[in-house]
Parts: sequence; C-alpha cells; structure tokens
Amino acid sequence: MAQTNDGIAAPLAVPSPWPVVEPRPAQPSGSDPLRVLTIALERRGLRMTLNRDSERTVVQLHGRLDRQSAPVLKDATREIVALSGARIDIDMSGVDRVDGVGLAALVWGWGNARDGGRELRLTHVRPYVREIIAKMNLHQLLRIVDSPTDA
Repeated sequence: MAQTNDGIAAPLAVPSPWPVVEPRPAQPSGSDPLRVLTIALERRGLRMTLNRDSERTVVQLHGRLDRQSAPVLKDATREIVALSGARIDIDMSGVDRVDGVGLAALVWGWGNARDGGRELRLTHVRPYVREIIAKMNLHQLLRIVDSPTDA
C-alpha cells in the first residue's frame, strides 16, 4: 500500500491483465442493422440477399462461407431470426467455398432459430458441401431439403 499526503494508506494501482475493449461505435440512428451486416459480409467475400414474407425468409448466399465471413453471418442470423416468420431457408447454391468455421456458423444459426421457435433449413446444397456436412455428422442437426417447397 502506498501512502497519501494525509498519511492514509491507498491501494496501489495494478494494471489489469485483460485488454481494454472499446465499446462498439453506435450505429447512426435509423440505420438498418441487417443492412450494415450485409455490407460487412460482402467485404469478407460472402454476398447475402433476403426475401421475406410472413411465413418464410429465404437467405441466398453467394461466395465464401469461411472463417472470414462466419462471425458476421452469425450476427446476421441473429437479426434474421428476430425478423422472420416460422421458417428460414438458406439457399446455398451460390456458396463456392465452405470450411469448418462456416459450418459452425450454420449450426449456431440453427440453434438460434430453434431457440426462437423457428425452423432453419438449408436448400440447394452442393454435393461437396453435403459430403462435408455428413462427414462431420451435422446432417443430424442441419435439415437439408432439395427444394424450398419440401415440407
């Protein structure tokens, strides 16, 4: 303990071993968080478009679903689940690359949708992605349908 001018012991300032995390800058008022996330995804090689109605949301992905885009896709999935009806279909026909982190983001999205009382399905999944999903035993979680009209 160090002493102050009045003779009272004061605690020593010990630097924290944890890094200081600055708060995220506030988004401009009126900005659409999903639009912000869509732009962030494009910068990471994954383009996302949405088509919504009262019953179903179709998320079309084009590009790389990998460790660069996966964290942003998780944030986008959270927003999509909050805005969606009962079913969310992720159209994978435009995904040309996927890795384990990308698949983990899909599993996270599935869990988030389930917790929100919604169903998340993968549609138009390319054969090599199906193979990876099967090898990792994710086919037991992720529902893959050949056509969005499948029940």
